[in-house]
Amino acid sequence: MYYPDMHRETRWPGTAPREYTFIGWLDAAFPFPIGDVDAMTVRKIRELCKHPEVSTRGFHACTLCRKEVGIEDDGIAIQDEIGRLGSAEILVRASDGSDFLFPDLILHYIEDHHYLPPAAFRDAVTIAVVPKRAP
Repeated sequence: MYYPDMHRETRWPGTAPREYTFIGWLDAAFPFPIGDVDAMTVRKIRELCKHPEVSTRGFHACTLCRKEVGIEDDGIAIQDEIGRLGSAEILVRASDGSDFLFPDLILHYIEDHHYLPPAAFRDAVTIAVVPKRAP
């Protein structure tokens, strides 16, 4: 599903509506910014992908390269921790209280297609708190 970066939409995740800013909902039919994302931000996104806000029952393949995407970390598959990309949404709250919602495929888009998310999103990721794992 495609949304342009910074698209705003209200959803009802519980009893009250929340407005989200969508980032990284790419599609091959639409151009996207290309550039380098610093390694610390990529590591943080990788960690956030382990704790999705919403998981779906199916998988969305990358429309840019037409494949389902698994994740490797230092050559060791960590699919037990994340699973395949393309089946979850992650939420990051910015310092101003706004909420960014992005697909877990953003990690693949950044690493393999050199997608450059907006600076406001990258800033929010750097201050995001990654949930702690249960013991």
